[in-house]
Amino acid sequence: MKKEERLIQEMIYVNARKKFNLHDLMTKFSISKSTALRDIDSLEQIGVPLYSEKGLYGGYVILENQLLPPIYFNDNELYSLFFSLQLLKTVLETPFEKNYQEIKEKLFAVLSETQKEKITAADPLIQFVGTNQKKHAPFLNELFLALFQHKVIEIFYARYTKEQRIIQPLKLQVMDGNWYCSCWDFAKNEFRIFRCDFILSVQVLDKEPLLFTEKELQVLYAKQFQQQRPYSFKVQITDAGIEQFHKRSYDNMSLQTEAAQPYIVGTFGEQEHDFLAHYFLSFGKNIKIIQPQSLKKAYKQLLTELLQNN
Repeated sequence: MKKEERLIQEMIYVNARKKFNLHDLMTKFSISKSTALRDIDSLEQIGVPLYSEKGLYGGYVILENQLLPPIYFNDNELYSLFFSLQLLKTVLETPFEKNYQEIKEKLFAVLSETQKEKITAADPLIQFVGTNQKKHAPFLNELFLALFQHKVIEIFYARYTKEQRIIQPLKLQVMDGNWYCSCWDFAKNEFRIFRCDFILSVQVLDKEPLLFTEKELQVLYAKQFQQQRPYSFKVQITDAGIEQFHKRSYDNMSLQTEAAQPYIVGTFGEQEHDFLAHYFLSFGKNIKIIQPQSLKKAYKQLLTELLQNN
């Protein structure tokens, strides 16, 4: 490990420990006593607030209520950071009310001129390409705060019908260019997913939240998933179709192989025939529906309607 990289790791280490001695540093980073002493001197020179304690149980202590100096990134770390930020280019807004350009400008303000030149040159060479968000979702920040602070909220939702819903947000995610809020619906007493651009208002309620553990969430979600999707399907797929499946698939489906033949298998609910028919239509000639007959019927009906309209 190069010295500058080791010093960065040492800054992180000593800040987490608050108190350490030479032996700790030597063991953690596999360095000699003389190297550890030189590193401590280097840390002090770049502003790490250290002081030494004498005696049998002495060592080095980080001063309380002091900020560490900025973390220094090497070139590859900077490239990784800016590549990750490119994801923000695909969304109109974030739950934090900051976009790609604002964050990029702040990061650029603390970089050296050489680093700025390197990032500017590298930025167009490697890019994240995804589905851009097209519709405004005005309450992402309120949803995130309710999620983070374990608040119960009332939303006005207007996707299919206009209605008030009392929910507890559990997760925010962006998929296919749209923001979604997974939550617990108190009226339905089950998990629901709402598309955020159809949420027209958010109001925090003085209602006790449900404090789910991660384990409880998994168990409850699996139970609801089985209850709401009692039917199974099996669809033969070609090797060419597998790549498309990996690009777009859902929690209720997976790939299986029988006698060297790949299949998409999964479960679905009574109201999902039309959705699955449209989904499998996107595979073209790369799929063949094996079962059930009801899904075959919905698929053929969709094809008939398309032919009649063209």
